[in-house]
Amino acid sequence: MTGILLGGAVYIVALGKWPAAIAICLLAIAAWRRVGSKSLLVGIAAIIAASWIDLNLPPTVPGAAFERTEWHLKLTSMPQQRPSGWDFRAEVIDGPGEGLRLLVHSSEPTLHPPTVGSRIYLLGEVVAQSPEDGAFRYLEGLNVSGEIYTSEIILEREGRGLRAWLNRKRLDIVHGIQVAIPGDAGALIAGFVTGDDGRLSGNADDEFRSAGLSHLTAVSGSNLAMLLTMVGVVGASGRFGRRSILIFGIALLFGYAAFVGFPPPTLRALILALFAASGRLVGRPVDLINLSLLTVIVQLAIDPMAAYSISFHLSTAASFGLAAGFSRYPALDDRHVTGDLLTATAFAQFATLPIIVGVFGTAPLLGLFANIAAIPFASFAFAVGVFGSLGLIVYEPLGAAMLIPAGWAAEVVLRIADMFGREWGRLEVGELRDAWIIGLTLVALILLLAVSGELRLIRRQLAAIGVIRRQNG
Repeated sequence: MTGILLGGAVYIVALGKWPAAIAICLLAIAAWRRVGSKSLLVGIAAIIAASWIDLNLPPTVPGAAFERTEWHLKLTSMPQQRPSGWDFRAEVIDGPGEGLRLLVHSSEPTLHPPTVGSRIYLLGEVVAQSPEDGAFRYLEGLNVSGEIYTSEIILEREGRGLRAWLNRKRLDIVHGIQVAIPGDAGALIAGFVTGDDGRLSGNADDEFRSAGLSHLTAVSGSNLAMLLTMVGVVGASGRFGRRSILIFGIALLFGYAAFVGFPPPTLRALILALFAASGRLVGRPVDLINLSLLTVIVQLAIDPMAAYSISFHLSTAASFGLAAGFSRYPALDDRHVTGDLLTATAFAQFATLPIIVGVFGTAPLLGLFANIAAIPFASFAFAVGVFGSLGLIVYEPLGAAMLIPAGWAAEVVLRIADMFGREWGRLEVGELRDAWIIGLTLVALILLLAVSGELRLIRRQLAAIGVIRRQNG
C-alpha cells in the first residue's frame, strides 16, 4: 500500500507539478488524524518531488547567447535520424552560454553523424524554449535550454569511450537495416531494434498515432520483455538455473538500454526489471502494481526532467495498466495467458487514453483491436530484427538475408496502422487543458486499481490503521 500511495503521489506531481503537490499535501493533512504518519509521508514525498523537478530545470538562455552564431559544442546524446538530417543534444563548451545544453537540428544529409562525446563547431542561432507553463514541454523533457538549426557541422574530435563505440555500432546497424529493407518497413524495424525510427515517413507516423500504435515505433518495456523471454527460452533449453538466467537477462537488458541511449521508456522498463529480478533472486513475490509506481520515484530521482516528457508519462501509464491487468485480485482459477494478455492490453490502452487525447487531440477508437492485431507481428519483427542486426555485424549479406522475414512482418504492421489509422478509426476531440489531463489520468488509475482489486485492499488496510489508532487513542 505504501508504495502505491507514494509512487502514485509522485506520478501525479510529475504531471501537475506544484499545484498537484499542494493539493496532495492538503489531502495528506486532512487524512492525518485518521491514517497517521503514512499520510504525512505522502505529502512530504509530493513536496520533495516538486522541489526536485524545479531544482533541475535547465537554465534560461542568457541574452548574449542570442547574438551568437558560432558555436563550439560537445555531444551529450546519440544522434537520432530525421527525414532531412539528424537531431542530437549538445553542451556549449565555451563563450556566452557556456554549460548550456541545447538541442541541435542538423539538416546535413550525412550517413555518419558525429557520435556522443564528439566536439564540433557549427553555425546557427539559438531559439529559446517557450516560457509557457504546461504538463508537457518538449525541450525541458529533453533537459535542454534551447535549440539550434544548422546545415553544416565541422568535426573537431570524434567521441571516445564505450558510449561512442556503442553509438557507432548503432548507427551502422540502423544504416544496414535500411539498406537491406528500404522504405517505411526498414525505418520501422530500425525503430523496433534501435529506437531510431526517424526515417519513418510523416504519413506512416500519423497513421501509427491515429491507430494507437505509436508505442510500437520506439524501444520500450515490450522490447525488454521480449529480450527476457528470448533469454528464458534459450536458457531453459540449455538447462541453466533460474538465478543464472535472471542475472544474464538483467545484464543483457542493461547493455541493450545503453545501446539505445537510455530513453525514458527504456530506463523505466529497466528499473522495473531490476526490481522484479531482485525480488525473484531473494525469493520475494513480485507486486507489479507497487513496482510500476515505485519505478516512477527512482526514474525521477535519476532524470527529473522526465516529468515534462510525453514518452515518460505514456510509458508509465501503460506500465501501470499492464500491471493492473496482470495483477487482478483475487486470482481466478480459469485464467489463461491469452485472456491476461488481452486484459492487460485493454488496461494499458485505457490508462494512456487521457494523455493521448489531451496531447494529440484524437482518441483511437479501435486502438485495442489495432494492438491485438499488430503486436504479434511487431514482436516477431523485433525478435528477427535483433538476430538480423547481429548478423549485419558478423557478415553483412547474412544479416540482410536474415532481416527479410522481419521486413515482411513490418509490412503487415504498416498495413494494420494504415487500416486502423484512417478517419473512421479515430475521434477528433481537440487538445485538453492540463487540469483535464491530470484529472482524467487520476480517474483512470483509480478505476484500474478498483478493477484489479487493489483498491479494495488499500481501503481495508486504511480502515485497519484507523481502528488501531482509535484503540490506541
